[in-house]
Amino acid sequence: MEERAPKGKKVGGRRLHNALSERTVRTAKVPGRYFDGQGLFLMVQPSGAKSWVQRVTVRGRRQELGLGGYPVVTLQMAREAALVNRREVRNGGNPKTNRQRARGVPTFAEAAHKVYTSSGGPAGGAPSTPGSGSGRLRSSSSLASPITAWTISRRKT
Repeated sequence: MEERAPKGKKVGGRRLHNALSERTVRTAKVPGRYFDGQGLFLMVQPSGAKSWVQRVTVRGRRQELGLGGYPVVTLQMAREAALVNRREVRNGGNPKTNRQRARGVPTFAEAAHKVYTSSGGPAGGAPSTPGSGSGRLRSSSSLASPITAWTISRRKT
């Protein structure tokens, strides 16, 4: 996809701000990214679908946040949502993680803890899977034992 900006605006410039107009957004038909500035852009798909995306950097990692599709989310609404997200990142938050938590999506640690405690922990073992024998987890010492030359030489090839 190619990058586009409205006529008369710099594509290569780093400081675009409010580069798009409502008319430009409404009439954009060529697939690509139309940048408004400060990480906000309109993504036009080959099918003609348009959606707002914001690019932010959280703790050194770049993330793209979907803000919604046009025309349900207008240019002004997308700018306001982008401003809220930028403020959250500036205050040390992560808009993507907070959005997932609001929807009830657990983190990996939360999900693992839930599965571990529901299976009875170390005494109860893990739920059994077909062909796993007793259904209990092997001890961590057997999983972490070093591979020795003896182990490799006894292995059939």
